[in-house]
Amino acid sequence: MMSRQPLDHPGPNRFFLDTNILFYASGSQHPLKKPCIMLLEKIASGAIDATISVEVVQEILHRFNSLRQSESGVQLARKTMTIFHPILPVEAPDMRLATDLLEQYPTISSRDAVHAAVALNNGIAQVISTDTDFDAVKEITRVSPTRLTE
Repeated sequence: MMSRQPLDHPGPNRFFLDTNILFYASGSQHPLKKPCIMLLEKIASGAIDATISVEVVQEILHRFNSLRQSESGVQLARKTMTIFHPILPVEAPDMRLATDLLEQYPTISSRDAVHAAVALNNGIAQVISTDTDFDAVKEITRVSPTRLTE
C-alpha cells in the first residue's frame, strides 16, 4: 500500500473520527450518546486532535436524507464542519487504497474502507469508532470513544 504525502504533518496522536460518533452524539438516548458528546467537546476545545473527510459529511447528509430528515442532516453537517480542520478530501489514491483494503479485509464495509484509506494516506493510524469492523484492519488502531472520555 502506497500513501501520498499527508496534507499536513499530523502528530502521533491525531485521530480520524468515524461517522458513527456523530450519529450517537446527535441521536436518541443510548449508552454511547454521552461519551460521544464528551468526545466531540474535547475535539472542539482542541484537547483531542481529530479530523474527518468529506465522506463523513456525505454520510451524514445521505443518512438523514434517507430518513427524510434532511433539515436535521444539514444542521449536523454544518456543525460538524465547524469542529474539524482540516476536512480531508477523498481522492483517487484513497479509492485505490480503499479497494485494496476491501480485497484484503473483506469483512469491512466499503465506507469503512474509504475512511481507513483516507486516514492512512494522510498519516493517521488511529480511528475513533464504535465499529469493531475496523479491528480487522491491521494498519489501523480503533479507539473507542469511551477510552478517550474516561
